[in-house]
Amino acid sequence: MQFITNGPNIPDELLQAHEEGRLVFFCGAGISYPAGLPGFKGLVENIYNFCGTGRLDIEEDAFKRGQYDIVLELLERRLPGGRIKVRQALVETLKPNLDREGAINTHISLLKLARDKERKLRLVTTNFDRLFHIAASFTNQQFQTYAAPNLPVPKKSRWDGVVYLHGLLPDGSGGLKDNLLNQLIISSGDFGLAYLIERWAARFVSDLLHNYDVCFVGYSINDPVLRYMVDAMAAERTLGENTPQTWAFVSHNPGQETQITGEWKAKGVTPILYRTEGNDHLLLHDTLHKWAEIYYNGILGKEYIVATHALTHPSRSTQQDDFVGRVLWALSDPSGLSAKRFAELNPAPPLDWLFEVFSNKDLCSRILIYFGFPSCTKDKELPLKFNLVHRPTSQLNSQPIFLVSWKANNSKWDKVIDHIARWLTDHYLDDPRLILWIAKQGGELHESWRELIENRLNKLAELNKENKNDELDDIRQRSPKAIPRPIMRTLWSFYLSKRVGLSFDDYDLFRWKERVKQDGLTAMLRMELRELLTPRLLIRDSFFLYERDMEPQNNIEDIWQYLNWNWGLAIEHQALYCSYFSDDVWKNCLPKLISELQQLLLEALDLMRELDDADDFKYKSFIHMQSISPHRQNSDSHGWTLLIELLRDTWQEINIGNIEQAAWIAQSWFNIPYPTFKRLAFFAASKNEEISSQQWVDWLLQDNAWWLWHIGVQREKFRLLVERGMSLTDDMQKKLENTILAGPPRKMYPEDLDESEWKEIKERNVWLHLAKLQSSGLALGADAIQQLNALSDNHPEWKLANNERDEFSIWTTGTGDPDFEENLYIEEAPQTQDELVCWLRQSHADSQLFYKDNWKEVCRLNFSHAFSALCTLAENNEWPIARWRDALYVWSEDNLIINSWENVAPVIISIPDDVLKELLHSVAWWLEKSSKIYKENKDILLILCCRILGLSSTIETEDFITQYSFDKAINHPVGLITEALINIQSSHHPEDNEGILPEIKPMFTDICNTNKVNLQAGRVILSTQLVFLFRLDPSWTKAHLLLLLDWSNSEEARAAWTGFLFSPRPYIPLWQEIKPQFLETAKHCAELIEHPKQYAIFLTHMALDHMDGYKLDDFSQAMAHLPKERLEECARTLLQAFDSIAEVQRKAYWEEHIIPFWQKVWPKKRELATPEISAILFRMILIEPEIFPDTFDLIKDWLQPHKCRSGLLELSRSGLCKQYPNLVLELLNLIIPEEITGFYGLADYLRACLDEIRSTDANLVNDPRYRRLDEFERKNRL
Repeated sequence: MQFITNGPNIPDELLQAHEEGRLVFFCGAGISYPAGLPGFKGLVENIYNFCGTGRLDIEEDAFKRGQYDIVLELLERRLPGGRIKVRQALVETLKPNLDREGAINTHISLLKLARDKERKLRLVTTNFDRLFHIAASFTNQQFQTYAAPNLPVPKKSRWDGVVYLHGLLPDGSGGLKDNLLNQLIISSGDFGLAYLIERWAARFVSDLLHNYDVCFVGYSINDPVLRYMVDAMAAERTLGENTPQTWAFVSHNPGQETQITGEWKAKGVTPILYRTEGNDHLLLHDTLHKWAEIYYNGILGKEYIVATHALTHPSRSTQQDDFVGRVLWALSDPSGLSAKRFAELNPAPPLDWLFEVFSNKDLCSRILIYFGFPSCTKDKELPLKFNLVHRPTSQLNSQPIFLVSWKANNSKWDKVIDHIARWLTDHYLDDPRLILWIAKQGGELHESWRELIENRLNKLAELNKENKNDELDDIRQRSPKAIPRPIMRTLWSFYLSKRVGLSFDDYDLFRWKERVKQDGLTAMLRMELRELLTPRLLIRDSFFLYERDMEPQNNIEDIWQYLNWNWGLAIEHQALYCSYFSDDVWKNCLPKLISELQQLLLEALDLMRELDDADDFKYKSFIHMQSISPHRQNSDSHGWTLLIELLRDTWQEINIGNIEQAAWIAQSWFNIPYPTFKRLAFFAASKNEEISSQQWVDWLLQDNAWWLWHIGVQREKFRLLVERGMSLTDDMQKKLENTILAGPPRKMYPEDLDESEWKEIKERNVWLHLAKLQSSGLALGADAIQQLNALSDNHPEWKLANNERDEFSIWTTGTGDPDFEENLYIEEAPQTQDELVCWLRQSHADSQLFYKDNWKEVCRLNFSHAFSALCTLAENNEWPIARWRDALYVWSEDNLIINSWENVAPVIISIPDDVLKELLHSVAWWLEKSSKIYKENKDILLILCCRILGLSSTIETEDFITQYSFDKAINHPVGLITEALINIQSSHHPEDNEGILPEIKPMFTDICNTNKVNLQAGRVILSTQLVFLFRLDPSWTKAHLLLLLDWSNSEEARAAWTGFLFSPRPYIPLWQEIKPQFLETAKHCAELIEHPKQYAIFLTHMALDHMDGYKLDDFSQAMAHLPKERLEECARTLLQAFDSIAEVQRKAYWEEHIIPFWQKVWPKKRELATPEISAILFRMILIEPEIFPDTFDLIKDWLQPHKCRSGLLELSRSGLCKQYPNLVLELLNLIIPEEITGFYGLADYLRACLDEIRSTDANLVNDPRYRRLDEFERKNRL
């Protein structure tokens, strides 16, 4: 860390050694420069001057070689008065100038730094001056002096003082003065006695280096004194001794860093570099002064660092001013007082400290050293990386300390993390970024933090309940994000109740099913299943579509800018689990689980209600699961809908065996106040004839026929009409038909619909319901058939869809619920043209945070009214930005885009550049939609596209080019315009080699200009259309677009591959053309921000399929460059490809595809044989028992010990243990580790394998492999 700007960067290991009292400062002549004292060279020159003699030739030669100790030896031999004369000259030479600024500041600082926490002083100097004594007197200190040759034993219990290793000048004139001068180590003869003959100096240095880390201060690399020290250390290391770390403060000029570092490290010393200008070592002296001030003041000094720097955004930290490192070092003080200060700062430190520093796993070594790990600990030796808020304790076997984790773990906190938690709890409960960060860390709060948050929320609620508004206002004043809004309180309540994120993996369900098979569906297993299927909130990053810099328009808008949520279950991989719920074991359990599943679904809906995602009339389930019956329109992206499927399947099983009970269950469903259950009831009624027509008609007509017309139950309602329409009694038919003929209630639709629009909606609904009822085979009554025929005649385009699409209201993107009502006050826009123009001029939509009006609805429902008003303003060169923005977004909707393009295009072409800059995104969004439907005004479309590309230099591009995100590109104005141009190009239905339209080609060429960084989003979009453009215009594509894939320009290549890998598809001529770039991408796979997984998958499939134009050796070289995580994806693709082959073809596929791939493509590097890859390959070996010996023999060298998980279960069931006991024993011996945690549940499967091996070949019981596995199983058995 750096204590001053541009100062030397003090290694963390040195700081920690100093804090622990293991560091000794070894001080040379450089520390006395501020007092005007010379170095060794200057000392020699001054002695000669004082003695009044010059240097002889032999002395001059030694002087030029820097052998100053030899020079003085020669001088002593020839000079009258000899040793005493030279030493008297030395005394005169070493008279400090205490009037100089900072003359003894460095000595004062070193005296402070050299004392440990028990205030014992341990400092060594090779200087002779008495500046340490002068410094001590200035600071009212006293210390023991150890002057050569009377040195202490350098051990903690026997040393408290300053060691003058080469002697000390006498403090006055006394009888012992000459004797003391004679003991100074100054000439080569003196050094020989001290280090080689009598060896008292060498012994001291040797013992010192055994017991302490050493930091040299004030030495140069050619200093003779330092040379003796380094030689002594080298001798110790030559003898095989482990010497502690040694550092040295080293000056350098710019550009010399590498050279100087190498020179010092060659001597076994780690340099701590700082810059100098000439002989100015101010950065060193100021660093020692600041460091000493902080250390001497104890924790207060570290608190000062925190208070000084923690309020600054951490990203401001630079290499020359590492204040981030200083704060991190201060916060890591084990007393917790610095962290306490951090938590109590007002205003609070930015939350970015958590995101960018405290969560930074690249600080692993630094963090571990601060918290008591040995200085020799290296990142590469650790199985995981840690950070300030998730790290191990100093005891490696203890549980780690964390704020959030993936699994519950209540390890004991230290004081540092406790205060960090308090900082977050006191200041940021209303910041959605914290909610998102917790979700990304696993979602399981540490119990201590959970308690802190709960207490804080209770305290705030109490203040609010007691109307203590002053206190609340004070909290808001100090911390604007401290008091959570209602929606944020709700989100926190999910965390507090442990309802966020996933809790179980696939093995847990494996284990549950195995226990059901063994024990039946016991009460405990029912409870366990409830845990596995518990509804959970899943929080993820936001996919906010519009501009990030748009101002929030209400108090929850900023939440959507950072996060969105979905609903899932405690188990993951829903699609995988669906297959688990399909076997006979599960089907036999289903009827017994009806109450549990129904309650779980009800809990899920109750939780959704908490976040306003469900109520008695909302139809979130309809959006997430469009059909209760299985249908391809359903998606498994919403995990909670598995509960609907399970409940549906459970009911169907009951319906098979007990139709009366099934009918009773369905009737109870309709009485549960959620549309989801009403959908289930309608589904059941369509399948169960015990539910009479009177019953289900009454359901439809309940609440003034709300459920007949409610969009949320539309799919099941229409299925009910079609499948049970024939069962209607005459009375029920007439009652239903009359209700249909009356049409839907007007209140279900917006009030501002004009009559023609309402008439069409009503007629369409009536027609569709009658047509569906008629399609059941029911003969409609006279009035109904007459109305149906009349509507059909008036609207001949109305036909029932062959694919039932007309039963799905969100088959295509909708615009929202028609019966949605906003609770906020909405200002109504005027109805007359003149009033609307004035209203648009005067409204405050841009400035009022919580302002809301119905302008968007006016644009949507009365296009001509809204457009005419904006057109009137445009004629007067008035362009209200926010109003145009909203209008263009609304007019981009499918039902408005044609009309808006035809009318708005001639107006917006005249928009001034300064206005267009403000509307870049909305105009680009509208143009992209228009490009799909335009029939006229093509020139205007192209001109506007060209203008936006030209104005794109005004767009902030840094965020995009550092992300290379397809989502960012497709929502970027340049990306939207590029998409629009592609739409125009493709609208002509071009043929291969037809060529890009001449009016578009220049713009595409401009977009491909890599000198225009602001157009990079367009290059990403063009890359997504690489196959299309290559086929359309191969010459242009080769000349412009394919060049972007070349990694010689890595930034552009990353962007281009991001686009291309979004959806790659095989087109052999293209893949042959880009073969070098594609294979080169393997070397840069780690650089791909998006879709590196897609690259690995595609590479694997190409190799397996032997793509034309490529050799297996090409794929081998590419795959050899993939990082481990991508190689895991290759292995997973290999597994999936093999598993997807039909059983009868697997052997042939293995021989023709897998074996060549493995032998000639798969990289042969031992370090790539990871446990993760081993787990995948283990499962692949078990896929086809017939060729097990061959698969095992081919792959066994890649198998590594791992946790086995589901593979061990599959092995125990495969029968391979009986077929190939010896091979399976070898396999198990390879994959079962020596030690493992959490193996208890798998021990039974291992035992089953071992028992089968023993029963098949009893001789193997004595095999060392069997004995090891047997012992392992018994140790890990519950």
